[in-house]
Amino acid sequence: MKVVVKLNEEMRMHDVDEYEIDTSRRFEGYQPGDLIIHGNPFDCTGKFPADLELAIRTDGSIAFRGLELGRNAYYYFHTHEKETFKATPEQCKTVAGLWSNRLNFEGLHIGIGASVQAVCPIDIAEEEREKGQKIYLA
Repeated sequence: MKVVVKLNEEMRMHDVDEYEIDTSRRFEGYQPGDLIIHGNPFDCTGKFPADLELAIRTDGSIAFRGLELGRNAYYYFHTHEKETFKATPEQCKTVAGLWSNRLNFEGLHIGIGASVQAVCPIDIAEEEREKGQKIYLA
């Protein structure tokens, strides 16, 4: 089954206006060292409850893990990993890219929450170099 979600126009952070959710999409597996994150990139208002789970692989690539419709999740993605988790430099670079919106997942902006930043600290100066522009913090 496929569900088309009209993305929150107020956010204007997505590269797409609509996102097609394939509810039968398969789990892309687990690899040792995966940083598992989850959140709701579809709607920050809470009107569309969904929880998207992704894995950031040790090489920095992003894999789909699952989607639970009807489950309330924060807009910002979080992790259950603790600060003792040993993230690779590639994972940290991906987290920083998601945080600055230099990277996305299938056109969706992935807001990075504090628990993910605790295991993958963001080097803002480095991310500004990667993105090629100044990042202003609100």
